[in-house]
Amino acid sequence: MEIIWFGHSSILIRAADVTILIDPVEDEVTSVENGRTIGAISLPSDLDPHIVLITHEHWDHCQPTTVKRISKKGTRSYGPEAVMNSMAKIPSIDITTISPSDLVLHGDIEIRVLEATEGLAFMATGPISEGSSDTISVLHTGDSYLAPEMIAIGPDIILFPYYAIEDDDTLKGLTDLSNCGTTLIPIHYHHSPVAFTNHYVDPAEMKKALSPLDPLFLDRGHPMECRFLTFKDRFTSYS
Repeated sequence: MEIIWFGHSSILIRAADVTILIDPVEDEVTSVENGRTIGAISLPSDLDPHIVLITHEHWDHCQPTTVKRISKKGTRSYGPEAVMNSMAKIPSIDITTISPSDLVLHGDIEIRVLEATEGLAFMATGPISEGSSDTISVLHTGDSYLAPEMIAIGPDIILFPYYAIEDDDTLKGLTDLSNCGTTLIPIHYHHSPVAFTNHYVDPAEMKKALSPLDPLFLDRGHPMECRFLTFKDRFTSYS
């Protein structure tokens, strides 16, 4: 399994020859710092997702024009009813309304739909590597706090919005899961003050705030290869 964070909450999960794209958004605003252009969120044109999942209708999670651009023939999009209403403006998008407790199945991949404080959350489960009988589960909570039922299912990897640690129950749940070996990955933030400015976070402050959770910070646009994960009971940790 491979995970790529493109920025904000835009995540690609690839496993068992299935490509899943969650909350694909783009931001063209850029700035140049130390000779390096930063800030823009862009998605490659060759992603060819089989499935697009959208957690909710907020502008920084649901961009109908972006979904249309990255979709290929046969791409299926899924989201709550509010997302369906937004996507209706672009009739060429093949979108299905889903609700909590629904399952989306594609090949060897199972996607569980969970209720969230903002729309939906998704947990994708698939083979850890090609031909492997071991599976790995990845929970994307979108723009939501961690609900008790999310904690109860014990996902191997959790992608959570950075600000969620402001919620005491979420922080406790993440801490407990981290202590059990779950890999925690913060999303829904930017280190550039010009990209989605209301989600800017100072890097040093963020690492200090999250240090009790021992999280994994992804490099934007670079894949994380989950085949290097080792299992401990039903949880996952990095070797």
